[in-house]
Amino acid sequence: RFADAVRRHARTPNDLMIAWRTHTVCWAARNCLAKPGDFVEAGTADGYTPLVMLDYLDAVRDRRFWLYDAFDLPISVGFGVSSGAALSYDAIENRFAPFRNVELVRGILPDSLDRGPETIAFLHLDLGEETAEAGTLSWALPRLAPGGWIVAESYGFLDVYERIKPALDALAGRHGCYFYECPTGQGILVKPDGRAR
Repeated sequence: RFADAVRRHARTPNDLMIAWRTHTVCWAARNCLAKPGDFVEAGTADGYTPLVMLDYLDAVRDRRFWLYDAFDLPISVGFGVSSGAALSYDAIENRFAPFRNVELVRGILPDSLDRGPETIAFLHLDLGEETAEAGTLSWALPRLAPGGWIVAESYGFLDVYERIKPALDALAGRHGCYFYECPTGQGILVKPDGRAR
């Protein structure tokens, strides 16, 4: 079923090449279905990952799912000015039109987080830029439900994003949380639920 969802929503060869990473995100999201709160993706781009999640995990359709991105707004990144997504905002809206639970929030992160959930069950953090990722994580950690999960997509790519990992580690440590670095390069954090073991 997962492979079918990937094939249905892949737009580029790269989408197929990152299937393991996409499955990691879906696996983490599945572990949050019993947790209170909304699902969030920060850095939606063309919407591939959340579309696979919505297709593969039926229960995600019963949760409010916030998708944040600059979308087609020009943004400043480490390499100059680029577009937030390969598709226009209207095209992204059309891709998610069948899903009434999806909230698209267009803007630069972390500045556009004034609209969002009070409680987060799951966050997929995929911005690839230190200031945006740290600002978004700082906003999300106090809202993350006990037992909630975060997948940080760029966490372990030290050759490209060498400042992201230390920034996320420092923020998480202040909340008594720690990332696990996956072989895929992603980082996974589970917020302690406070129960004695």
